Amino acid sequence: ERIVRLKPELAASDPDEVAGGMYICNYIITNNKKHPRTKPLPFEIVVTNKLTGAAEIHVRDGEKLDYEEHAFYKFGVVAEDCGTPPKQSSKAYIMIKVLDVDEFAPKFDNESYFAYVEEDKMYDSIIKIHATDEDESVTFKTICGYELLTPGVPFEITSAGVVKNKEPLDYSVHRNFILEVVANDCGGPKSEPVFINLVVNEKCRSGWSGLQDVIKYRAGSGQQRFAEEANLKLCEGDCKPTQVNVKITLATQHIGKGCDRDTYSVNSQRKLCGASGESVDLLPSPDSVGWSHNIPTDDGHEMDQVFSFDGQNNALEVPESVFNHMLHEHFTISAWLRHGDTQAPSQSKAVKEHIFCMSDGDGMNRHHYGLYIHGQKLVL
Repeated sequence: ERIVRLKPELAASDPDEVAGGMYICNYIITNNKKHPRTKPLPFEIVVTNKLTGAAEIHVRDGEKLDYEEHAFYKFGVVAEDCGTPPKQSSKAYIMIKVLDVDEFAPKFDNESYFAYVEEDKMYDSIIKIHATDEDESVTFKTICGYELLTPGVPFEITSAGVVKNKEPLDYSVHRNFILEVVANDCGGPKSEPVFINLVVNEKCRSGWSGLQDVIKYRAGSGQQRFAEEANLKLCEGDCKPTQVNVKITLATQHIGKGCDRDTYSVNSQRKLCGASGESVDLLPSPDSVGWSHNIPTDDGHEMDQVFSFDGQNNALEVPESVFNHMLHEHFTISAWLRHGDTQAPSQSKAVKEHIFCMSDGDGMNRHHYGLYIHGQKLVL
């Protein structure tokens, strides 16, 4: 728009009633004697009604107003009537305020940003970014906020440009994040995006590393080295020991894991202890008899195999051809066992867990003798 809207509108009058003196023919922009202009003003005054003296101020063709160069203009004008010679009015002053438009988008101070973030730590401020706007008016030069464009990241950014995390970071999941952010001025335009590179530092954890969880060893294969790459890491703040003593325990995964039992077979123990040669093995190796092959065992071969009973779904019935099921007045029972957790309702009484027993046939519940565990007791 080339016409300047004045309030009130520009007008002048002349009290003459004859000839050209009663009309207004021209408006002249006066010179500033104290502060001479280095270049002409970008305005011209056009009379629209000579009788009423109404006039408009136009921006001259080829001229463009720029708020950043001149936010306002103040100058004096005089009116001339159409008489011969023309007479001029007293001086009046006009002030024109240039309205700013949102000409510039915000720009960030840096091309990119970089910061380190500690694992498992919450921050009030990881990094602060900043953008500016070349517009001069308060509305358009003020940065009203920053917007995080990267979806699904555990970060947020405040209106002041402060980046912080919404949850602790896990080094094993993400080692760095690239965030894309734009700035908005209060007029609406957005900046070009800037990238923030956040590198996650692993939290120091004291402890051993370089130890294998599983070691495969074939019996009789000779010496085998392990834990050659073991390393003890101490974090800042830990005590600094002058000497470290290490105890390593190896455990197998068979049924008897965690148990300390004799490595002698039953036959060897009988010989060492002078036991009767008439002893009966109620759990012979499945390789030697067929009636015990349905019970799970470990993979041991250097001594007697270990059988596993769950107390519900499996049991072993010793044939009368092996043992006649009768106990005399004097007898000896020898057993090795490991007792697991009992799966019983919390409010029920302790169940009887039989190691062996002699009972009637199917459908009858009379036990003639038995060795069983009842709660914390071993009962014969």
